[in-house]
Amino acid sequence: MTDYKEASRHYRSLGWDVVVPSKPAPDSKKPAEVISKVFGRGNTATSEQMDSWEENFPERNCLLKMPIGIIGIDVDHYWKKRKDGTWELKRGYDYLLEDILRIGDLPPTYSSTSRGPLQHSRILFYKVEAGIEFETQPYQDVELIQNHHRYACVWPSTHPDTGGLYKWYDPSGNECGPPRPDDLSDLPAEWYEPLLTSRNNAKKRMKNVAHLAGTSNHQPYAGSAEDWVDALDDSDLSFEMQLFWIQVDERPTAHVGHDELLSLLGKLNHLQFKRAELGARRVFDLIVETYLKHTNESDPMTELTNAIKYVAGKEFNA
Repeated sequence: MTDYKEASRHYRSLGWDVVVPSKPAPDSKKPAEVISKVFGRGNTATSEQMDSWEENFPERNCLLKMPIGIIGIDVDHYWKKRKDGTWELKRGYDYLLEDILRIGDLPPTYSSTSRGPLQHSRILFYKVEAGIEFETQPYQDVELIQNHHRYACVWPSTHPDTGGLYKWYDPSGNECGPPRPDDLSDLPAEWYEPLLTSRNNAKKRMKNVAHLAGTSNHQPYAGSAEDWVDALDDSDLSFEMQLFWIQVDERPTAHVGHDELLSLLGKLNHLQFKRAELGARRVFDLIVETYLKHTNESDPMTELTNAIKYVAGKEFNA
């Protein structure tokens, strides 16, 4: 396996300004003990310092400080074991999804993760205007890695908890070598506003998705709700759809209100028609069963039909 020494020299040759070794395991996502005045606003490392680290810490994990004009959108979306032995689902992509439904997908770009391909849990790297500082945590379970805030643990590092190897993936989702900073995609202008404003509040993130219609070009679906339902895939659940099914099944409250119904159907629509995940019909049936059993709506079927036609418009009238 490539070690920190070789990897650091390679990253530096590609244009990554600051490459830092980590502590040994189990703290191998933290900078080595000798690292000081490197991270944070206005700090950096000299070539001489990095030459010395490469010689003294050749087998450590590899940490990148973001150059000015580069950010990493670090999305935590996985099951995490708590200290008491129970499990919790990190749901960063779910919170990000509401703005994806409103604004449109983030453009494909280079990403890094130790959890394998086709996972939401990863760092997405983008070029941005130099000098802009974004919120450090604009959504729950989503953090922005910036020149003045944090760093990225990247290939050829090993995750201290899972033992997985960090790998790079190109904009098409294929495994690749480290990119040059200039190779990264530009963050679209419409994504600046949501990342400049903290929405790190679960209740805020579950607000009525219908309110977004007034700030977008969304057009209601002109077809029937039955046509949309018939188009849902009824195969066995893919991995991502399994996670969504568990999320719906293990909700803390049984009641599904208008706001959450739109949010759940919106995510299902996105997974089926944008990400081609399998098994959407089974999750839809679970959502509907739960909704009809616990709703307080006076006319639940009309409400359900209207919700389907609203979220379906994102696909069929795009």
